[in-house]
Amino acid sequence: MLSKWLMFCLAAGGTGLCMAEELPLDSFVLMPFIAMRKDDAIHVVIPENPDITNATRGASRTFKGDSLKPFLGKYIQITCEARYDHVTQIGEGPRNVSAGKILLSVANQAGTHQYFASNFCNGSSNGEWRPLGLQGRIPEDTVSMNLHLGIQWGTGTIDFRNIRMTECESPFKTVAELPENFRCEYTERVSRLPQLRGAMSPPPLRITEKDLRDFGQWGGNLLRWQLLADGIDVRNIDQWRDVMRRQLDRLESLLPVLQEEGIYVIIDVHSPVGGRYRNGGVLGTAGSQYTAMFAHSSKFLVLDEPTYHDEFLRMWREIVLRFRGKPMIYGYDIYNEPDQQTPSQWDYLGLQYEVAKLIRELDEETPIIICCNQWSCPKTFSYLQPLPLVNLIYQSHMYEPGDFTHQGVGNPVDYKKGYPATAVSYPNSKWDKHFLENALAPVRAFQLRYGARILIGEFSAIRWAPGAARYLEDAMDIMDEYGFDWCYHAYREWNGWSLEHSDDPHNDNPVPANARKAIVLKHFEKNRRP
Repeated sequence: MLSKWLMFCLAAGGTGLCMAEELPLDSFVLMPFIAMRKDDAIHVVIPENPDITNATRGASRTFKGDSLKPFLGKYIQITCEARYDHVTQIGEGPRNVSAGKILLSVANQAGTHQYFASNFCNGSSNGEWRPLGLQGRIPEDTVSMNLHLGIQWGTGTIDFRNIRMTECESPFKTVAELPENFRCEYTERVSRLPQLRGAMSPPPLRITEKDLRDFGQWGGNLLRWQLLADGIDVRNIDQWRDVMRRQLDRLESLLPVLQEEGIYVIIDVHSPVGGRYRNGGVLGTAGSQYTAMFAHSSKFLVLDEPTYHDEFLRMWREIVLRFRGKPMIYGYDIYNEPDQQTPSQWDYLGLQYEVAKLIRELDEETPIIICCNQWSCPKTFSYLQPLPLVNLIYQSHMYEPGDFTHQGVGNPVDYKKGYPATAVSYPNSKWDKHFLENALAPVRAFQLRYGARILIGEFSAIRWAPGAARYLEDAMDIMDEYGFDWCYHAYREWNGWSLEHSDDPHNDNPVPANARKAIVLKHFEKNRRP
């Protein structure tokens, strides 16, 4: 199932190069003083005290034009072997990307990037060659693709050999057969719901009655109640079950306040049991070994590991039995931001369908929220399959372009040192309201084709991004025009996304007013009380 070797005709250095599975070492550009060809490998050495930047430094290869065409719309797999020594994080880089790796970056004409990373190399391989791999679908609108081999946010030595590129089959199964001209079905109660506008919740164990009263005064009528597993071992089922229950207890105790304030609630399992592969070490099971070989490391373990899969279903049964029939429950949000690029025992949509059928056995009407793939990227609505159950709401998140919305998030120390020179503004020659409409076009097309109710479960721009208020206004205008329900990210969670803090990244103190808050409250004025 995994792969069939594909003959790619590529252009390298202006000379046509037709090749089979293996990418020749001399087709890579080597970073001076960092990388060299040594024996049958690319040898990368990053010393202990370099100027660390947010880049995978080592060797790279760019695909454009004719060399890119064979990949467009295809699922590809890139594998190699790596041998490494003393690979260590340094500086302020985020720990979840600080490592030796192979990284594939794809960009479209608008400059939006999408990244696929292999499993990571940290420490030493003790002289052994170990497999690295990634898989992903290359969108049809890609205009350039860059393959990087090296170390990001770290130091050490790493060798790469046997670098191969293949076409592989889609990792996704056909979940359900649909009749011709399928349309989504909604009961009268759900069809009559007005458009809802709200926000992501504060961490539930920290939320207060005053928070809810204040949010009601703002005019928000939808809160995405994120069930988090922060501060625990998410792979310890007893710990995970306990923290989920305590956050659900808090929700149940505050339901009367939510009803008084007219605020609907989404029960969002933000942190599924087991977490993602990148959160920790390999478990040693077949699923983990497979993912280590061909991995996309952000995949949820519930997609491969039966123990976690079974607990996930058990918890959802518990949630539904506890909250069915409660009038302020907008919907059951199965899990947050799946990111599957490799075949799994249960794929990202198949598991949601399994949970949704379980829920429908217990609760015939409360909406169920189905999330698209690749961290809920709008593009993935182009291959999202609707499911034949009543009252399903389809969810995307909107952080396009990420280079604007998340500027300074991955490296706030260096960003703030250089601010405002390091800042990127909106709108500009590349990004404007038309760009946002194009980013949401796959979601809009799905809505119109299937008659689906749509939720933008998260959208935002970091508070210090120049033009953040204008970005939010453009995004909300589009979502309101399309009739999408939406949740701003986030209400009283972290000051970086806060509507109650200034646009100055150096000021972490609340302020009475700012343009971003004013824009969001203006849109909340459109809300009708449930």
